[in-house]
Amino acid sequence: MGATYVYGIISTDRRVSLPGAGVSAHPGGIHAVPHDGIAAVVGPSDLDDYQGLGREELVKVLLEHQRVVEEVMSAFPVLPAKFGTVLADEARVTDLLTRGHDLLRGELDRLAACVQMEVVVQWDLEQVFAELGRDARIAEVRAAAAAAPAADAEAMRILLGQTVQTLLEERRAALRERLLPRLQEAGREVHANPCMDDKMILNLALLVDEAGRLRLDALLPELDAELEGSLDFRCVGPLPPYTFATLEVESPSFADTERARGLLSLPAEVTGRQVKEAFRRLASRLHPDVNPDAAGSEKAMAELAWAYKLLSRFVDSAGEGDPARPCRLDRPSVEQALLFDVRRQEA
Repeated sequence: MGATYVYGIISTDRRVSLPGAGVSAHPGGIHAVPHDGIAAVVGPSDLDDYQGLGREELVKVLLEHQRVVEEVMSAFPVLPAKFGTVLADEARVTDLLTRGHDLLRGELDRLAACVQMEVVVQWDLEQVFAELGRDARIAEVRAAAAAAPAADAEAMRILLGQTVQTLLEERRAALRERLLPRLQEAGREVHANPCMDDKMILNLALLVDEAGRLRLDALLPELDAELEGSLDFRCVGPLPPYTFATLEVESPSFADTERARGLLSLPAEVTGRQVKEAFRRLASRLHPDVNPDAAGSEKAMAELAWAYKLLSRFVDSAGEGDPARPCRLDRPSVEQALLFDVRRQEA
């Protein structure tokens, strides 16, 4: 034990401290580890790995993670770390700040004075269905259903349901086309999340600065008035910018790296180009599309994909993005490595 939990990265040269226990059961100890103008907000961790937690404990710890990040955000622009980010000790934290300085500094500059706001737009489905019931296309299908023989009743019922769904999507698309450009006015960046059910029209995350927040505050009542209260606008925030930038850090396992190297039949010193070529060569022989009748081809491809992803991240980090730079995969090299990147939520 004695591991160090990483909450996020901030801009400061000071070793500031924060109250509370965070993810640990032991209070105190949350502080910033500074290095060259940036700092990691860290604290003690009771676990080396958070993946095996039960649901109740997971929710409790996740809420503490979010509480700390949000408290930090009230004083500093923050690049949040992925939940469950644990490093062996503060020396490894300083190592991360040193190796990743330019990347982390650049992301903090991009996020400066920005927060995440989330806007959900919903409609009253009962009212919408009532309005759709008066549509000429629905009336046409109903008339055809009434005139159809009894044997076609099920097919006509399905056709009616499909017509209603088509009209619903047409109306949703029209509202999105109207609302999205307006809401984008407030955000430096905007990400459209999936709509969770038919009640939702839009589910947006916006990265906004202070001017954007003021614009959003004014815009939502404007849109509500324009649409005569027919839609429900809900806004949540400010939040840390998880959607637009989340730090992911991993200390690679030598055992996993050795296994991946074996799966791709690679030597102990490789380049990024060799990793890619090995994967393509083996995938061309083992892919289920090439060998649809081969037993275990899907599992073999999944294993190859895992190995390729792991080793690609390793050689990209160790080779500093140069695909021709040789990288050693021996135990000391692997155990000293840190794999890190800043991820944005995919559309």
